[in-house]
Amino acid sequence: MPTELDYVKYLDKKYKIKMAETSRYRIFKDFETEFDKKNPNMKHKFRKLVNIEDKDEQQESLHAIR
Repeated sequence: MPTELDYVKYLDKKYKIKMAETSRYRIFKDFETEFDKKNPNMKHKFRKLVNIEDKDEQQESLHAIR
């Protein structure tokens, strides 16, 4: 969040901790991939997020994980 930018800079300067912004859709895509790897025999599969930039697919995939 914009209000946390100073703290992020502080963490980098004092502790050499680097942070990068990641969208919730990218997080979902990564979760989906890891879930499939770790649970190959599960009957329920998530609908694959084909186009991460498509707003409808983003919302549909987020609802699926909930």
